[in-house]
Parts: sequence; C-alpha cells; structure tokens
Amino acid sequence: MRIYLPMTMQGLRGLHQDARLAPAPRVGHAVTDGYRDLTPDIDEEEREYLALMAAGVESLQMIATSGDTPRRIVVSADVDAAHVHPRAGSPTAVEVSTEITLRQCSSVHSDESDAEPDVSAAVIAMRSSSSVDGSAPAATDVSDSLIDRELLWFATQEIPEVLT
Repeated sequence: MRIYLPMTMQGLRGLHQDARLAPAPRVGHAVTDGYRDLTPDIDEEEREYLALMAAGVESLQMIATSGDTPRRIVVSADVDAAHVHPRAGSPTAVEVSTEITLRQCSSVHSDESDAEPDVSAAVIAMRSSSSVDGSAPAATDVSDSLIDRELLWFATQEIPEVLT
C-alpha cells in the first residue's frame, strides 16, 4: 500500500543517515477504503494526489512545531497493508505499525528552496490561526502563499540534493 509520510528536513536527514524510519508507529496518509467511499466521483490518481497534499499540510504542522527548515517534505513508501491502520483526524490519516526502511521508500516530495518564504508565511498563518485549545487549523486556514506551490518529485537517490 502506498503511504505518504510527512516530515521535516531533520526527519529526511535521519532517513538518509539511518536508511530507516524508526521507531514505529509512524503517522502518514494514504488512500484508504474509507476515503474511497467518501470520494466515489474521483479517480485513484486524484485520491493519491490529495493524500500526498494532506501529508504536506501535516509536514507544515511539524515545521510549525519544530521550527525546522521551512520546506514541506513528504516521503512516499510502499508498506504491507496489514501494517497500515486508519487513524482519526482525516479520511486519509493512517498509522504505520512497522519500521519503514529506505528501500521501501519510492520518492521524496519537497518544496524547492525558493519556496521557503511562502512556507514561512504559511507557518506564521498556521500559528496565528490555531485555536485557543492549541489544535491545528484546517488546511484551508493555512495561507494563500502555498496554493500555487507544488511539491517537487525526487527519487530517493536524490535525497542528498534535497538536503542542500
């Protein structure tokens, strides 16, 4: 099953150095059966794209919390569906109950470096729109600055280039 793992640049460095993401469980996004039921009028490719973008929003939330480099990072990986379980919060949200190795990862999706000002603006907007109880805002509350910014695709062999 294809999953999309949100992370920060620091998380990507760890994946590159250790060749694995540990410890389990990890949160991610995927096209789940529940999501398919909610979106009968769109095709699988569009569902995959929307799951990727949901992971991008979660990466943004991680950046807002950690203060890491302002670039959204999402790693796609293929994991046995038996280790992928739905979680609350989003119809694409999943928890992966096993360690994920670099060999299972198929690609990295990242903002380009010139997107950093827009990502920073989105982080500021996200922080200012967080509710009083500290819960994260909806994706639509983030910022208009990222609407036209697509995440770039990189092969896992290109991780060193993404990290620069």
